[in-house]
Amino acid sequence: MRDWLKKWVFNRWQYKVAAFLTAFILWFYVVSEQNLNINLTIPVEFINYPADLQVVNKIKNSADITVQGRRDIVTKMEKKDIKAVLDLKNSKTGKNDFAISAAQIKGMPRGLLIKNISPAAMAIEFAPLPKEDPAKKIRGKQE
Repeated sequence: MRDWLKKWVFNRWQYKVAAFLTAFILWFYVVSEQNLNINLTIPVEFINYPADLQVVNKIKNSADITVQGRRDIVTKMEKKDIKAVLDLKNSKTGKNDFAISAAQIKGMPRGLLIKNISPAAMAIEFAPLPKEDPAKKIRGKQE
């Protein structure tokens, strides 16, 4: 029995070590290539806010996204750097709809795919800023 074990373990040990290393390298490659789906809640940043308008409805300042990509990229990404940027430049009085697309998500590492964005659009209602009474303005400076 002992001779059989020695013969089985130590006979051609170089091939056995090479086979073990090859199996380990292949396993590591397969594990790192697996795709992961991860859900993130990211902030929504509004740029080019119109100076003469004010928001009159409640708006959500975050969005939920589902990201798919290789495990090594997903685990190394900086989640705090990812945000959605909405440009309010062409806003008008009344209800405005702003779509949130993958192009508006900034800080996403290369190699990741955005599978889902929720909400896919935001409705923001604007109203003109109230006009200040010039008499109040002058009185306020005197007091």
